[in-house]
Amino acid sequence: MARGNTSTRADAMYARYSSEAKRDSTSIAVQIEACEKSAGTLLRRYIDEARTGRTMGGRGQLLRLLDDARDGQIGRLFVYKLDRLGRVAETHVLVEDLESFDVQVISVTEGTNALAREVQLVVAADFSRVLGERTRSGMVQRHRQHQWTGGEPPYGYRVVQDAAHRKRAAVEEIEARTVKFIFDTYLGESVGLGELARRLRERCVPKRRDGSWGQTNVRNILTNRMLIGKVRFLRRSFRLVKSTGKQIAEFNAEPT
Repeated sequence: MARGNTSTRADAMYARYSSEAKRDSTSIAVQIEACEKSAGTLLRRYIDEARTGRTMGGRGQLLRLLDDARDGQIGRLFVYKLDRLGRVAETHVLVEDLESFDVQVISVTEGTNALAREVQLVVAADFSRVLGERTRSGMVQRHRQHQWTGGEPPYGYRVVQDAAHRKRAAVEEIEARTVKFIFDTYLGESVGLGELARRLRERCVPKRRDGSWGQTNVRNILTNRMLIGKVRFLRRSFRLVKSTGKQIAEFNAEPT
């Protein structure tokens, strides 16, 4: 049972900006403004930035909110939409937990009706699933059209836009010279990866990121099949571990 006098409890808000920012553009600032306008006062803020709503793992501010609610510190909790608490239908359990601590949960855009709340959460879960499937299908289609499907290109390439505004991989000339040096040296001399990395450091060859050349960097270039024209897609799938909020890469049996 929650502790604390109701009159001394704080009004609070929870806001979350998804890690899938392009698919979820409700900014933290918009959520704060809407919640505090609805409450008519400044609110104690619990904010998780760039966190998926599919799991509680990694959302430290949500966990802190639950602890404070359990300790009787929270009277009313404002959210922009209920899916800020989570995208899956099981979010209604989280709301029920908060209500068991005598916290009134208020969605400033959806109201407080319990039946409407559960319907909205189920719809949000289905929307998330459909959106994920559409995104994956779009990436597959771009790959078939020889377009760049996203992410950072490997060393030796850059992403450009053609006349039709389609993104494609193109050779990065400066990096390409380094790639040629690595292959020529590795194939023409009896040297290992460590020696190659040392020579790159000696030449002060820049990397894309901070740090010096190491064996792993050289190995990644020598084993990159894209450098011989073999572009593979859907080699890996990512599985979400709900307990940690992290995604684990798993290799597919038959890469495309």
